[in-house]
Amino acid sequence: MGTLKVDNLQKRDGTALITDGVLQTTTLSESVLRNAGVGMVKLSHSVASAASSIAFGDTLITDNYLEYYVVTKLIFSANAGLQFQISPDNGVTNSYTTTFSYQHSRNDSSSSGGSKTTSSNYMATGWNPGNSTGDVLLMTINLQNFRETTGYKWIKVNANMNANGSDYTWEGGGELQLQTKQNYFKIYPASGTITGYATLYGMVK
Repeated sequence: MGTLKVDNLQKRDGTALITDGVLQTTTLSESVLRNAGVGMVKLSHSVASAASSIAFGDTLITDNYLEYYVVTKLIFSANAGLQFQISPDNGVTNSYTTTFSYQHSRNDSSSSGGSKTTSSNYMATGWNPGNSTGDVLLMTINLQNFRETTGYKWIKVNANMNANGSDYTWEGGGELQLQTKQNYFKIYPASGTITGYATLYGMVK
């Protein structure tokens, strides 16, 4: 079998696919991948250094995708609660009631437990990731039904974390009692700052 070697390759209409041996970014753009039916598309990667929050807004959370996933690695500066903010207008307003429940198991002992919390105008998880040396919060967050107009919005969280000398596997879920479309999601601590990253993916319809 022969090998075709080219430095430049164009479509019939002159659109460049390869230039000087380099694949053009438009060849595998977000819209191209979405229209090709790829399962998940990476939309954004945000890095935080002693920041008050990490947020994704209306240019990313759109009708283009069925659901959204956020993968994080976060280190808290204070032993403060993990919180979320959701909004229909890119963070300008937030008026709603939320409930969030979780269960956890300790990896360094045989203990387990759970809890539930209710909040107004933000979502409290009832969980403090800790700020001791080595403490880290590793999460996968699923934003469900955010761009639909029927049914409440839900957030599903799966996490592993070190918190103040203990190791946890943690699972939780929260309900946002609104049926309007939401286009903003923020992760932040109740106090202090966060360092790390959060990457947003869209699940293709």
